[in-house]
Amino acid sequence: MPGDRDWLWKDPRNCLTLPFWLELINRPVAAVLIHRNPLEVAASLARRDGFASALSLALWEHYVRCSLLATAGMPALVTSYELLLSDPVGWCEQARGFLASLGAQVSSPDSREISAFVQPALRHSAYSSSDRLGDVTISRSQHALHKLLGALEGMHEKFDAPDIPLPTPWVKPLLEERRQRNALERELTEVRHSVGSMRELLDHQSRALDLALEEVDALRAALESIVSSKSWRLTCPLRKLWGSGEPRLVPGER
Repeated sequence: MPGDRDWLWKDPRNCLTLPFWLELINRPVAAVLIHRNPLEVAASLARRDGFASALSLALWEHYVRCSLLATAGMPALVTSYELLLSDPVGWCEQARGFLASLGAQVSSPDSREISAFVQPALRHSAYSSSDRLGDVTISRSQHALHKLLGALEGMHEKFDAPDIPLPTPWVKPLLEERRQRNALERELTEVRHSVGSMRELLDHQSRALDLALEEVDALRAALESIVSSKSWRLTCPLRKLWGSGEPRLVPGER
């Protein structure tokens, strides 16, 4: 942690991991919860990760539910991605006011810097509330959840967890199937890595064996060359005498 300085971090996974971090952060915390049209989230995940619409909507619902529950009891600013892009200066002023009310050291936003930083043209997909209401892939619970987020917009000195609509029935089994698939893919990756390591070891041993066989062939060729040489034939009687069991003169003996 950077001492007593105010700090922040942005990570969508905080929707799921915030309870873990709250146990480790020994200082007051606040949340800025930015929600977005689920159709835009689905389009973004389809473009980036190739996710099917049903999976993206399931993830959106799961993340939103977890974030609402995890934020309970904390100071929170609930706002929208739509507002951030349509009025970035006003959005920053609202965020500044929220953080200043908590004692954070914040400065007034510079409109020129904000306008240069926030680029609405980078928004690759835009859907209206009418688009959402007319989309049959979004469940009733997801419609209700998005409507609830709109009703919660604003600053909360102490965020009270709202009555969250019942979960969409197919969300939990779909996410469970996704977790199992991810687990299998990780296992498959590990198996492939192990097979690759074994293949490298076998290749190394095969190369070592080839070198050993080459050395054996070289020794055999050298031996055949010696045996077929004239000197080997001329010294044949001496070798026979040496191996006959008769007394032999060993160099150096008297």
